[in-house]
Amino acid sequence: MRLSRQCFSKTVYSSDRTAPAICEPISWDHLSNSGVYLISLREGRNRQIRRMMDELGHEVLSITRIEFGGIKVKNLIAGKWRKISNTEVV
Repeated sequence: MRLSRQCFSKTVYSSDRTAPAICEPISWDHLSNSGVYLISLREGRNRQIRRMMDELGHEVLSITRIEFGGIKVKNLIAGKWRKISNTEVV
C-alpha cells in the first residue's frame, strides 16, 4: 500500500511485528509532492515510523511527538520538560 494525498485514514502494518499504526493525511503540498501525516502508534519501537514509511517508499523529514500515554506535549521546546497535572496521572 502506498500513501498518497488521496488516502484517507488507513491502518499501516510494519514488518517489525508491532501493533498496526493508524495513518491520517493532514496536508499535501502539490509543488514539492510531499505531505504531513498524523501517525498514531499503540506501541512504538526504535525508528518504527521511519522504517514503516521507508517500506512504503516515503522519506521522513521530521517527526514530532504530540502525545505520550495520554499526556499532551503541548508547546514544549525540544529538550524541555513540564510538570504533569493531577488529572494526567492515572
